[in-house]
Amino acid sequence: MELGHIDALCELERQEDREILRDSLERQHDFKFLDQVLTDFLRTNYHVDGHDDKPWSLQELFQIESSHPGKFFEYINRNTRWTSTVWRREGTRGKEICLKLHNDGFRYLSRPGVQIGRHTTSTSQQPGWLKLPWSEVEATMPTLVSTVMPLYRGAIVWYNFFLKKVDLEFVGAKDPAMPTLLIGYEGGFPAYDVQKEAHWYILKACLCE
Repeated sequence: MELGHIDALCELERQEDREILRDSLERQHDFKFLDQVLTDFLRTNYHVDGHDDKPWSLQELFQIESSHPGKFFEYINRNTRWTSTVWRREGTRGKEICLKLHNDGFRYLSRPGVQIGRHTTSTSQQPGWLKLPWSEVEATMPTLVSTVMPLYRGAIVWYNFFLKKVDLEFVGAKDPAMPTLLIGYEGGFPAYDVQKEAHWYILKACLCE
């Protein structure tokens, strides 16, 4: 193989690496990627222990009565299968539905002119939570704004710099019978089939003997 061809291949690999890095950095600091996670969850979720042939709607999720750890769902985001949990708890504002999604590597960076309210706790007792203005998500999360926000009179955006977690707390339900909603984004791992994984490790052990 000629040196010029090798150099061209190396340059192509560097360009691909730069594109991957650029995409990763954009995803880490843009709320629109969190909105895409929610969009994909609502579009592709299925109950792991159920026999449903269609995704659960937001209204159906509101009917969940299971306490933590609640019901397990799987969904597809960026061609990867993820696990989500949904459960009901008794919060400071009454009944609350908690929906946990993966954060897709998101990290918030403060911007000049954005007023951040300091607070020691959000919906948990962990330190390091900050209150962000609703304007930070309103323009970049269309699914959230069009699907969830019409059901409530207000929303609070929490971010924890230590844990890299985002909590979106929706309060003041317009329907008195509807619970408040907490959508929590945090680090996660892709879902996997335990049985298939076990078979793979057994096969690998046999091959390595």
